[in-house]
Amino acid sequence: MAKQHNPVHLNILQTINGIGHILALKIIYEIGDINRFSSVQKFTSYTRLVKCKVESAEKT
Repeated sequence: MAKQHNPVHLNILQTINGIGHILALKIIYEIGDINRFSSVQKFTSYTRLVKCKVESAEKT
């Protein structure tokens, strides 16, 4: 049933080395509509692909 949700995105994700069927489905359902992210930076921040820098009063 999940394959019918978005088979094109499922196939594209599975072309990435290391992403199989289950992980591709997890990514599809976790992210949902990627257009909800206004920039690449917001997407990578959401997925925790970049370290966040904690600053306060110009101190890291």
